[in-house]
Amino acid sequence: MKFIKALIIALTVLFVVWGLIVINVIRHSKIDEKHKVDAIVVMGASQWNGRPSPAFKERLDHALLKYNEGLGEYLIITGGIAEGESISESSVGREYLGNKGVSNEVILIEESGLNSLQSLKEVRRILQQRDLNAILLVSHGYHMMRIKHIANDLNIEKVYSSPVASRKKENRIKYILREGVVFIAYYLSKINPSNWN
Repeated sequence: MKFIKALIIALTVLFVVWGLIVINVIRHSKIDEKHKVDAIVVMGASQWNGRPSPAFKERLDHALLKYNEGLGEYLIITGGIAEGESISESSVGREYLGNKGVSNEVILIEESGLNSLQSLKEVRRILQQRDLNAILLVSHGYHMMRIKHIANDLNIEKVYSSPVASRKKENRIKYILREGVVFIAYYLSKINPSNWN
C-alpha cells in the first residue's frame, strides 16, 4: 500500500514538472529576438535525397530571411550524416542557400553532429576558431528552449533565438508535448560531466 501511494505521488510530481516544462517550451517558442549577431545558426533536420525536408526548408528559409535583414555576418548550418545516408544535412543546406544566392564564403557547416548537443559543440568550436561570440539560433519553436539551454551550458557567450513556426498545427502540438520529455532527459544528461567535454 505504501509503495502504491509513493508511486502515485512520484508520478504526480513528474506530471506537474512535465506540465511546467511544456508551458515554458510554449513561451520560448514565441520569443523572437532580433539582435545583430556574428552568426545565424540553423539547426539541422532531415534531408531527402539531397534536398531539404519540409521542416529543414522552413528553417533554412527563415534563416535566409534573417540574413537578408542584416542580422548576421555568417550562416552556420548544422547536421551530420544520418544512418543509412551518404550526404550530410548541413551540406544539403549549404547547397540550398547557395542556390538562393548566398555566397559560400559566408556559409559555414558542421557535419559531425547527430543531435542538438553534438551539433552545438561543433558550433562552439567554429565560433572559437573564428573569434565569433554572438549567435542567433534558428529552429522550430518547440526546439528553442532546449537548444538555448544547451548553448548557454556550453558557455557560448551571447545566444539569441528566432523560432520557426511549423505550418502544420498538429506537428506543433505533437512536438511541444514530446519536448517536455526530451528536456527532462537533457537535464538528467547534465549529471554526467563527460557529456559536456
